[in-house]
Amino acid sequence: MSTEPELHRNDSSPSRNPEDRRKRRRPEDYVEAISQHSTRAKEHFLHPGTHYRPLAQFLKGSLHKSLRIRTVSQPRPHIFAALHNLDCSFDDPNRVRFFDSKEGLDDFASYPLPRKNCGQLLFLRGYPSPKWVQLIGAKYRVDAEFFRRHLSIGQISEPFDISVLPSASQNIVKLSITSLGKQNVTLSKQGEGVDSLKDFHESLGDDPNVVGDSIVRRYSVHDKTRFSIEQDVTMCVLKTGESWIAIILLDCGRDLDEGPAGPWIESSSRPHMHGFDNVFNPVLLFEPNICLKSFEKKEGTSSSNGTQLLQKRCFQQSCSLLHTKSYGRFLSPAVMNTDAFYALSDVFNFAACAESQFLGLLKSKFMSETHLHNKEEHMKECLLDLKDHKLLLHEHIQGIQAVISIINDRGGSRWPRAGSASDAARMVSMTPSARRSSKESMLQVVVERPAITEQEMLPARSGAEAEAEAMAQRLLKDYEALRSDAQALSDLYSEGMRDIRDNAMLAESRKAIEQARGVGHLTLLAYFFLPLSFTSTLFGMNFKELGDDVSIWAC
Repeated sequence: MSTEPELHRNDSSPSRNPEDRRKRRRPEDYVEAISQHSTRAKEHFLHPGTHYRPLAQFLKGSLHKSLRIRTVSQPRPHIFAALHNLDCSFDDPNRVRFFDSKEGLDDFASYPLPRKNCGQLLFLRGYPSPKWVQLIGAKYRVDAEFFRRHLSIGQISEPFDISVLPSASQNIVKLSITSLGKQNVTLSKQGEGVDSLKDFHESLGDDPNVVGDSIVRRYSVHDKTRFSIEQDVTMCVLKTGESWIAIILLDCGRDLDEGPAGPWIESSSRPHMHGFDNVFNPVLLFEPNICLKSFEKKEGTSSSNGTQLLQKRCFQQSCSLLHTKSYGRFLSPAVMNTDAFYALSDVFNFAACAESQFLGLLKSKFMSETHLHNKEEHMKECLLDLKDHKLLLHEHIQGIQAVISIINDRGGSRWPRAGSASDAARMVSMTPSARRSSKESMLQVVVERPAITEQEMLPARSGAEAEAEAMAQRLLKDYEALRSDAQALSDLYSEGMRDIRDNAMLAESRKAIEQARGVGHLTLLAYFFLPLSFTSTLFGMNFKELGDDVSIWAC
């Protein structure tokens, strides 16, 4: 009798000993658990773990990385982790704690878990080190699949081992943020940028002393002066007893001029970077009465906000500020503390605004180049450009549709939601200042909310539920509008491609007509030339001399 089921049960069954559970929370035990699962081959296990081998090697530091030239020799100090305590008010100095990429590891290890009935947001910025992943994974018992998917670049994964099934992504939410850049693009072909990006991926993590390099998933050239990069935000929500924590992995970490070389910066221009203006356009966020509110809620100085503004940073991106104290400034603290999706709504809103600007760039580019579709010398170039951008749009439409599904599910079925816990328990768990801020915020919700019908009152919702639902509906409308705009733009690109093909066929028809006319002229010339040529040839032949009294007809 085979012993495989018994071995599998012994390996996977959780221990009931509390001491074993505490040991399993150690970083080394977290790595060992992943490493053991990665050794399970398909020949012996129904659930093989061979696709976790690269992650296990990464956590052990055994992935082979060749040290390459970096854009700067001494990177700036970097805030890698930012922890938001949602039970504190925005003015409370304990609301946000920042942890440096080097010295902050030990401080983070000793930082307590969220209090009862309280939530936390943990932002991790850039490419992590194995030690940070080990510590966070062990402390919060994070599913290894969460890290594996986010690190699915370079040597960490194969392109076919990321499942697209919704059931495989119940607590893994991924958003894409597009940043628009302006610079003199010297790459002659898009393929050169792809090769350079591949080298960039292979260089990530090559220096163990540098943590938090920005990750770029896609680099696209739109014309000679404009390009875009795509970066991911991967999120999950974990419950720790009666509290919860949301982990947000941001691709945006250090400025791109501090990390490995990439196609967005040429080797010849690196020494002169301080002479450039800002390379990336800002992401413009909309908030009603923002000009008035910004005076009432000052966002603090650079040091208190977790940023470094000591010198001009040409490659700074707007998403590099998502982790700061400014996050959630216009949200209700009480609802953030009880509803995980609402607490993460600013991330969804930021991604939507970035996507809107990206679609606006593509639309303006299409409109400004429409006149080139009729010029024969530009047809081939325009057709290839439209084809590439249509494929890019198709992937963006798929991403937008995925986000719409996430919003409809409110992130996940197990995410904490407003109304699941009593308001009294929530208010008791919050600090006094946060409690006052919560009452003012909820009062504002009640005052600003229009009259509701009886249908809307069934079932009756608390103020927190109403606020969370209103935010979800707002995001849903925004993303549905983005999907509609992207689809309309894709149709424009398809129409443009058809116009170019029609114009090309018309040009070929004109050429054929001109060639036919030329052939007609040649035929007319041949009509007269051939008999004349035959006659001249005939009389030019050598004949035997005839007598004077014999005619040629007699011959």
